[in-house]
Amino acid sequence: MNYPCLSQFVFNHKGGVSKTTTAFNIGWGLASTGKKVMLVDLDSQCNLTGMVLGYTTVSESLDNFYSSRYNLTMESIVDTLMNGSSVEDLVNNDTAKLFQCQNNNLFLLPGHLSVSMLDSQISVALKIASGVPLTRNLPGNLPKVINLIAKKMASII
Repeated sequence: MNYPCLSQFVFNHKGGVSKTTTAFNIGWGLASTGKKVMLVDLDSQCNLTGMVLGYTTVSESLDNFYSSRYNLTMESIVDTLMNGSSVEDLVNNDTAKLFQCQNNNLFLLPGHLSVSMLDSQISVALKIASGVPLTRNLPGNLPKVINLIAKKMASII
């Protein structure tokens, strides 16, 4: 049976208000009840990614993690969106996989520094709705690719 994906966001401009810890704990809790959960780190500081991977400092071993061609990260998603490539092609690529956490139902779409490039692009895209097709489609394509990944994850695992 195919159930719709439910998205929950933890957002606040202020730092140090427990966004990362809350997102991780909610994800772990839901995964512990048997739900398939995909944590998406949309912060260019990658704190959620570091927490899930167990790094005491975020930059500790992220370079090794990112250099693996098997890990699907926000870097490849940002590159796809910025180049105007098909998000379906990225999702259907069997080379890159989500990172599976210690809990078998919990997966991570790791953040990347390149996520910060989307901030200004999305701002421009929202201001010029009839502008350049690439930037016009940017705000809608990010949730689209994340939903496609979530649906693919649910059907494979």
